Amino acid sequence: MTSVVLAPGIGRLQSTLQFKNNSGSCSTGHTVAKEDESAQVISRDETVAAGENANLLCQLTGSSESELLSSITWQRKTVKDTKKQIFASISPDGKITIFNGYLLFERVIFIGNTTECNGSIQIRRVGVMDEGAYTCIFTMYPDGTYEKTINLMVTEHPLVTVFVEVTPVVGESEEVMASCTAAGARPPANISWHLGSFSDSMKIVTNSTVHSNGTYTNTSHLIGVPSRHANQQQVQCVVSHITGDQTVNYTIHIHYPPESVKIIPVEHTTQGREFRCDVEANPKPSFTWIRENHGPPAGAQEDRLTLPSLNPDLNGLYICKASNQHGEASGSVYVYVKTPKTAVICLVLFSLIILIGLMCWCWIMSKK
Repeated sequence: MTSVVLAPGIGRLQSTLQFKNNSGSCSTGHTVAKEDESAQVISRDETVAAGENANLLCQLTGSSESELLSSITWQRKTVKDTKKQIFASISPDGKITIFNGYLLFERVIFIGNTTECNGSIQIRRVGVMDEGAYTCIFTMYPDGTYEKTINLMVTEHPLVTVFVEVTPVVGESEEVMASCTAAGARPPANISWHLGSFSDSMKIVTNSTVHSNGTYTNTSHLIGVPSRHANQQQVQCVVSHITGDQTVNYTIHIHYPPESVKIIPVEHTTQGREFRCDVEANPKPSFTWIRENHGPPAGAQEDRLTLPSLNPDLNGLYICKASNQHGEASGSVYVYVKTPKTAVICLVLFSLIILIGLMCWCWIMSKK
């Protein structure tokens, strides 16, 4: 058997060993006077994040003054090795032997004190595969053994993302509106949603994956019928975990085709009269302007149409077509510009009508 022996008390962290009753001494070959009391092993469970150091605290108190410490042995049963195995042994002089079959000889340090029956150890840079049940065993002569099991939990903070694989399109069937993933967590994270006004119109489906390294990935899907009203609405994914909770805001995106195209006159500009093609669609549509019987007008640019000068040559029907990958819609406006000659004729006719009316009124008044 290959082993490594470390000097006693290397890396001792006495400040971490705060038990309720550690006033007794431990006999390691010499007699120590102490009161009689019931012997017991004091310890506590430990929870640490992956990559940190775990202090497994273990101390025997209340042993008889006639008992001698023969050894302190550590066993463990982990998520990977389900059979309990010895991985460390501490002699009365404080020397620790680590059995390298468990790849711990570079990571396990004795931080206790055999003269106080303190068999605490530290495991450096713990990983998920170190999680399990650790048993501290004191072998005393001649009374036998005392032991206590410590549960070591190793946590991994989840990576939280909210996404949608395919943007839903307005329709009548249910689709995934958003997905929230808590990846690489240990223990598994819990996912919930804050939906506000959507609480009654959405349902939630969650699945879980266990990875070979002992971590978990949970994914919660928000499912509903896509509607225009749901577009740009805010929801929150809430991930609860022993390492800390996380809340991620998410804006729901719904795709739908253009409809109800309106052409709105804009104020006069230095370049002429301008019109804007107004339509609601997601994603943003592209625009095509057409002048009936003439083709594309020269002043068209995206959703704007500029008529550089107001003259009768511009008279006609102008059509704006808005389209995206989900559909298209059109709107139109008729432009009519009167000629100056027509305006003069109209003014003369209007003046003649007024004059004739006055003459008729005077003639009627003269007959009275």
